[in-house]
Amino acid sequence: MRKQSRQRDRKEQQEVARQSRVNSKRFWSYVRGKTTNRSDIGDLKTTDSQGNTIMVEKYEEKASLFAEYFSSVFTHEKEDKFEELKLSCHIDNMPSIEITEENVLEKLNAVKQINLLDRINCTLEFCLK
Repeated sequence: MRKQSRQRDRKEQQEVARQSRVNSKRFWSYVRGKTTNRSDIGDLKTTDSQGNTIMVEKYEEKASLFAEYFSSVFTHEKEDKFEELKLSCHIDNMPSIEITEENVLEKLNAVKQINLLDRINCTLEFCLK
């Protein structure tokens, strides 16, 4: 399912990129859709103490409703009920690791090169289509 979803998204992106020179409106519509923040929580339907169905519209009421629901799911146990953990140390089995400035710079440069190649490939794909 995840693979199919990503393929669909990739296909849509390619189509938008292909039409971007001819139809810039579609390109900017796609960009605006991806950058718009949708954080609104819809109205919630619940029952009150008398059994009547009510709609919750205010953010404060929604927050307290969610807090009440999730607090009933989790239990708080006393700390004295748990067994004491036995500490085990396996330092003898660990390999020796040496971190030097040269090692870190080498790894960072490798990552930068990979990111640069990805950007170049994306740019080329966008220009060629």
